[in-house]
Amino acid sequence: VSFTQAAATAAAFAGALFVVRRAISAIKAPVSLAVDFERQFAMIKTLSSEVGEDVRQELLGLAARVPQTSADIAKAAYQAISASIALPDLGNFMDTASKVAVGGGTTLTSAVDLLSSAVNAYKKQGLSAQEVSDSFFQTVKLGKTTIEEINAVFGRASSLAQYGVSLDDLNSALALLTRQGMPTAEAMTRINALVKTLANPVGN
Repeated sequence: VSFTQAAATAAAFAGALFVVRRAISAIKAPVSLAVDFERQFAMIKTLSSEVGEDVRQELLGLAARVPQTSADIAKAAYQAISASIALPDLGNFMDTASKVAVGGGTTLTSAVDLLSSAVNAYKKQGLSAQEVSDSFFQTVKLGKTTIEEINAVFGRASSLAQYGVSLDDLNSALALLTRQGMPTAEAMTRINALVKTLANPVGN
């Protein structure tokens, strides 16, 4: 056998091996994702005895429609339920969170964190996840900030709801300050301090 023939044979073998490995990976990937999903869903079931097959199918159905994997969705759903998102609202909440993650260029868990914090902070106003999402995206559109930056500092101002500050008013102020060049973190701190000062003036 000549060197050329040997080299050709080796190249053909390497090519065939590559194809086989790709095929095996293609088979293993869905299996791995399914295992990860079931592991995450088992954790969700520890949160409530009301979590059943209907919730499982709802999350799998969502995974078929959105970019995130079923395992990522289950992990984020655990986070949402832990943050007191009611099971009847879970499907719509997670669907909105997925859109926030994609549109805001952030992770699904970060989107869930921001939405759940805002929904809980403004529970008395009865804001839905979609309404919260719309308000944050309007802030991003009108200001110079991102969903990720807002999520990082929203906790500083989430208590402002008790002072009667609506989410839209809070976000409008945030958009205005960031548009003028103020960093998101500093803007949120100033808004928080200003509202609390006005609500509790010195001498009262």
